[in-house]
Amino acid sequence: MQNFNNPQENHTFQNDENNKEVQQKDADNRISPFENRLPGLKQGEFSYVERVFTQKGHFGYFAPERIESPEDVAYIFNRLEDEAVENSFAVYIKNRQPVIQHLGMGNFNSAPVNIPAIIEGADRIKPDQVYFVHNHPSGNLAPSDADRKVYAVLKAVLKEKLQDGIIINLRSGKYGVFNEFKNHIGYKANRETPVPVGIFSFDKQVFDKNFNPEKIFRVSSSRDVAAFISGHRLGKRDKMNFLVLNRSLGIMGNFISGLTELTGKNVEKLARYIASRVNTHGGEAVITYGNARQEEAAVNLLKNFLGLREIKLLDAVFLQNNNLISYADNGVLAEKSCEYHSEANRSARDGDDLIWSYGRVHDDSGYRRFPGR
Repeated sequence: MQNFNNPQENHTFQNDENNKEVQQKDADNRISPFENRLPGLKQGEFSYVERVFTQKGHFGYFAPERIESPEDVAYIFNRLEDEAVENSFAVYIKNRQPVIQHLGMGNFNSAPVNIPAIIEGADRIKPDQVYFVHNHPSGNLAPSDADRKVYAVLKAVLKEKLQDGIIINLRSGKYGVFNEFKNHIGYKANRETPVPVGIFSFDKQVFDKNFNPEKIFRVSSSRDVAAFISGHRLGKRDKMNFLVLNRSLGIMGNFISGLTELTGKNVEKLARYIASRVNTHGGEAVITYGNARQEEAAVNLLKNFLGLREIKLLDAVFLQNNNLISYADNGVLAEKSCEYHSEANRSARDGDDLIWSYGRVHDDSGYRRFPGR
């Protein structure tokens, strides 16, 4: 596998904030060249692909000069009342100014909700508040069970930053407000001097010029991970790296965490860093590896934290006295097995219409499955 390095950059999750600020400023003009769009990669790291935010020109929404209430957020989506199909959005409020992300367009009674895209948007923008907004073309302002489930997933990740969800109605002058426990009706009001607001979507990819999807290294077991590790020096110092995998379990990137051990104290911070890399670099699953100590309890916590972000931890492998230890093979992460089995693997076999990292929101017309099943 070819190695794409930028030795002039020094990039681990400890110094990730500056890169994210640069990415956000450049979010609506990200086209090419690819080399200038990748976050800084350390020696030994590589990535074949980067998912990017682009500005969408087909929405013409206007916002109040300052966002101070759910009523202000609902006002932005006045034109959504005319839509015959469902759309879902995230609204990030920073210093009372909105940044809007289009999450997906559906049919008459459902719309996709890309949970990882919301998490990535919030991670880059670092908003004070986040609103989850979608419309019900049926005119029903009550949330469905699936609406509440999506909201609960977002709440678990975004925590106190997530505000009540908003449902946009037809031209009734009303909007729905809900959370995982209750809901009520709000009433719209006009706003003076509204200003245009851009709509962004996390829906494009740029590829390294040497990327060939038919030649990427694929892993199906810890033996394949061992074969990959054999071509990468770990050195004498304890370190922990991770592989970003696409749904067909091809390695899309290799990243260095900067950790010398995985414990309960640093696992949540590592999960956020891994999630950002997986979301940005074309992944849906991850494998950690190295010669650093990985506590079993911490590995299970990492699995849970990543699961909240719709990312599968397939394995955690490490070298101990020149022996390769696999938590997947030992039955820690799943049933004891010599092969990796995941929904990402199933999606690759069944086709692109099964996207396991997407949830769905629905009105009350009968479609109830969540998330993406």
